[in-house]
Amino acid sequence: SRLSILFSLLMNNFFSSLLYKKLFESPQTQKQNKQILSYKMNNSSSNDSKISQETFDETVLENEEIFELNPQEAITETISQFRQQGIKNLESYLVISHPTSENGQEERSERKKFTSLLESLDSFVMKDGKVSLESSSNDIVTILNQVYDYCSQKDAIPFLTLLYSTNSIYTLMSLLAIIPLPATTSTATSSTTGSACTN
Repeated sequence: SRLSILFSLLMNNFFSSLLYKKLFESPQTQKQNKQILSYKMNNSSSNDSKISQETFDETVLENEEIFELNPQEAITETISQFRQQGIKNLESYLVISHPTSENGQEERSERKKFTSLLESLDSFVMKDGKVSLESSSNDIVTILNQVYDYCSQKDAIPFLTLLYSTNSIYTLMSLLAIIPLPATTSTATSSTTGSACTN
């Protein structure tokens, strides 16, 4: 089943391997990928500076109006300003398309949906790493399937990066410990093989 595939992928370090594949097998995304990896290596301390999506969007619109820039110039200027303040690698955790463009609004909508899914998953796990007894396994499985949809699509890098840079990756491991795995394909293969031998 689809859920069985999700669990199998997770158990085999799916997100890390899929991220690696996308980072190094696509020449078109090598520049962005280096930024992602740089962000992971250089921003691991608790004192790292980050800005919210809302702050970035507001600054883009302000720069566009104050300096009479076109949309792309406003984005470039905004990124430059934040870099000068020591806030780098915005591309690794923010949507940097123009906030009022059709594409930008769609990207932000999808990012919010994905973030909401991760927050829902996190709510099932308590601070000590134990899964809340009030959690419904059906609810958990439903959300896991939705996370799988985002992380297995063609343009999954932003979602994989967001997942990899939050505590939700640990939440997934905690959930896997309490949700029983469906029957493995190896069992099915063995039974099929046994039937073939009998025949």
